[in-house]
Amino acid sequence: MGVNLQTFIPEPDIGGSSTFSGYTGPAIKPLTLYTVAKIAQATRLSISGNGGISNWHDAAEVMAVGAGCVQLCTAVMHCGFQIIDDLTSGLSHLLDDTGLANVSELVGRALPNLCDHDSLPRQEVRSHINEQTCIRCNVCYLACRDGGHMAMEYMGQEQVPRVLEEKCVGCGLCAQVCPVQDCVTMELA
Repeated sequence: MGVNLQTFIPEPDIGGSSTFSGYTGPAIKPLTLYTVAKIAQATRLSISGNGGISNWHDAAEVMAVGAGCVQLCTAVMHCGFQIIDDLTSGLSHLLDDTGLANVSELVGRALPNLCDHDSLPRQEVRSHINEQTCIRCNVCYLACRDGGHMAMEYMGQEQVPRVLEEKCVGCGLCAQVCPVQDCVTMELA
């Protein structure tokens, strides 16, 4: 989970040693999806997906990117063994809704729809700041300046930052960092 820079013992410190383990739950589901998909794209080996699977929907997603089976630990700790009922019921309903004959038809079903970033279709969108809801914190401006495309102009603490439409690429970073919901939106250019 980290390293103590005074003792150089990785954390958690268990008698002067540590190991990589113990970080799971919903926060790592995106990593699980990515890893399973990358392995499935590179090999025909059977893959067991685990990490971040909390319910039938998560299990189905991991299977759709290539896992032939899934493993759960944290979800069982939180929900008990009755989570198996949720998994089987949810997957059964999914199969009925999608017309799939069995779970094996779900495995890898999403892989043909994955591509590299540069192959994604582009929409011309630009950031739009709602002047009425903007609290003038300038977090969007700082994020765009230091981590984005420098597509905003600082207008001073009393004014709303201005989007420079000719520089904005529609990445959405400003909308992600804004503390006011729906203050910064992405709109078609």
